[in-house]
Amino acid sequence: MLTPNSSASTALPMLVELPFGIVNLWFVEIDRFVPVVQPLSEILSSDERERAERFHFERDRKRFVTARVFLRRILGTSLGVEPNRVSFEYGPFGKPALGEELKDSSLRFNVSHSHGCAIFAVTHGREVGVDLEFIRPLDDLLHLADQNFSVHENTMIRSLPEQDRRRGFFDCWTRKEAFLKATGDGLSFPLDKFDVSLLPGQGRRSLNLRGIPAEETAWTLISLETDPAYAAALVVEGRE
Repeated sequence: MLTPNSSASTALPMLVELPFGIVNLWFVEIDRFVPVVQPLSEILSSDERERAERFHFERDRKRFVTARVFLRRILGTSLGVEPNRVSFEYGPFGKPALGEELKDSSLRFNVSHSHGCAIFAVTHGREVGVDLEFIRPLDDLLHLADQNFSVHENTMIRSLPEQDRRRGFFDCWTRKEAFLKATGDGLSFPLDKFDVSLLPGQGRRSLNLRGIPAEETAWTLISLETDPAYAAALVVEGRE
């Protein structure tokens, strides 16, 4: 976890060389960094500034700007370029990638933010997806599970003690979202067509892509522990 510092240059991430295949992760309390990062917002592109201005609430605008500054600093340092040189392009379902002159790099990244915090994942040579969700009350939890989760996952959620169902729901949701973000397929790959483990805690979890040949399921799912108020998951291409 990154914590704020009185100096912007030391508060923001400074990275060492990223070995090929290793995934670096940062969990950032975005709201605590807003006063530090806002003066650095000039590194954003014009389209990022336009996106920021479209937010209705000032709080959300500042969160977006702060997260983008972090992302640019992380990627710029990983690539050995100035953060304002980083540009982005987006897949058909919104997955971000490096754009323009950096698009031939082997660097892959993903980001997710929720309720004033963000998680960033960066690696070389393998696709990656990450998801973060604030664990909040849901009056229609079982209905949402019926609409979005597989039969097996719904059975598992209903088997949990009632006090554990909310955590189980968000563990399931983040693990499925992280997979869809890693593949770049978005909701074109239906959420109820694959199964994830609901086992709580941190570590590798099972990912079952029903009906897909084994050689096409070379993905690793990791449950992450960031903060007790959040659920988080990482999916990375490959088994190692």
